[in-house]
Amino acid sequence: MYWLRNIVNPTDVVYDIGANVGPYSLYAGHKIKTAKKKEKRAVVYAFEPAFSNFFPLCRNIEANELNDIVVPFPLAIGKDRHETDFFLRSTTTGSAMHGVTQPSSEGREFEPKFRQGIGVTSLDKFVQNGGVKFPNHIKIDVDGSELDIIDGADQVLRDFRLKSIMIEINANLSQGKIEEIITGHDFVEEMVEEWKGKNTFNKLYVRR
Repeated sequence: MYWLRNIVNPTDVVYDIGANVGPYSLYAGHKIKTAKKKEKRAVVYAFEPAFSNFFPLCRNIEANELNDIVVPFPLAIGKDRHETDFFLRSTTTGSAMHGVTQPSSEGREFEPKFRQGIGVTSLDKFVQNGGVKFPNHIKIDVDGSELDIIDGADQVLRDFRLKSIMIEINANLSQGKIEEIITGHDFVEEMVEEWKGKNTFNKLYVRR
């Protein structure tokens, strides 16, 4: 909430990668909608590949009258452009810890309840589309694929229009690699929040 309240401005473009049913996207959308200065109204792109979350995400956007601000994409973000399997741990609305390509999340295998096909693209490829806006802020929470996303975002990370990154990092999977890549692009770690008992952290990085 600190990130959304104090770092994200109402004129900024936000990418919510792993949007689930939209809590971050809706908050950012309301901040943009209620801003006094509307001449540069921004946008939130909400990326959510799980079918059981995407439809409720769309309904939540509609119910909050934010569809002119929050745009949902049924896409997964990764290292490169491809199609693959997406294994759902649960089909219950709001569930998480799903697996891309294989039924595992954060290094732990699970018995999938449903398999669907998904399209995956990298951030570098996505922003090359002339019909989308470049991100000023990115939130990443995908339960294990964070390194792939960062690996596929070299050009985005180099661009000084990107001001901050809020990312959930499993230390066992990252082994410091995610942190090294991000800080190597002139970002500094501003805040850290630990998930107790998981060796997982929410980390906020801001451009120097």
